[in-house]
Amino acid sequence: MKVYIELFIIDNIATSLAAAWLSYSFFGMRLHIARTTAAVAAGLAVSIVYPYFRLPLYITIPAKFAVGILLSQILFYGLKKTVPSAMAFFAATALIGGACFAASCLAEDDSLPYLVPSLISAAVAVLVKLLIGEARKKYAEMRFSCETDIIFGEKTARFRGFIDSGNGLTDNGVPVAVIKMSAFAAAFGVEELSRSSHRKTDRALGGGEQLILVKPCKIRLYYGENANIYKDVTLGVSALGFDREEDILLPSSVLGE
Repeated sequence: MKVYIELFIIDNIATSLAAAWLSYSFFGMRLHIARTTAAVAAGLAVSIVYPYFRLPLYITIPAKFAVGILLSQILFYGLKKTVPSAMAFFAATALIGGACFAASCLAEDDSLPYLVPSLISAAVAVLVKLLIGEARKKYAEMRFSCETDIIFGEKTARFRGFIDSGNGLTDNGVPVAVIKMSAFAAAFGVEELSRSSHRKTDRALGGGEQLILVKPCKIRLYYGENANIYKDVTLGVSALGFDREEDILLPSSVLGE
């Protein structure tokens, strides 16, 4: 295949840029432009010089590892430790390189046309970044999900709770936990709402909804390693509900108390 240096450089820059972007994504970090530019330039220089050297395998493999570690340090020096940063960079290059290799196996002459590696690298980087984002989102939701017991007199009901950082509602200084009316009524019956003393606009849920405020005997929260945490919390019963699977949105003030 005839070599076009311009297209070779474009492919090299694109794959190196995708690897750097993906490496930062593993740590949930934004792309550092200056560091990435330096790493891409270093990688390009190595790829141009490399074909002129014919080294034995026992030297080539350690040399490639050394170059990978060097590039990872350019990206992460002072930000992450050497081993995690190198592992992230090698994982990114393995994903991109593996995808390009798999695609080349499908080609007639086992080689990819110019610019195809660039497209594959971009597609892999975007797809993996989306998967990482979804995984981080699920992990964050798991961290803030908890089982919640609400106790009225002799009756106790368990609900699926979520600690909502956006819920800053208070009632005379007491935090308000927002619960769906359907969940509340199913557990305690509509008659328990007669305990309500007044209504209050719920700015957290929007729409100007007035919550029915009721005071339970206590709330037992199961979160993390803490098995039984009792909180002085008012319930705000919402007829409109909210767009989550959980039954109750707990105020962020329950954390660390």
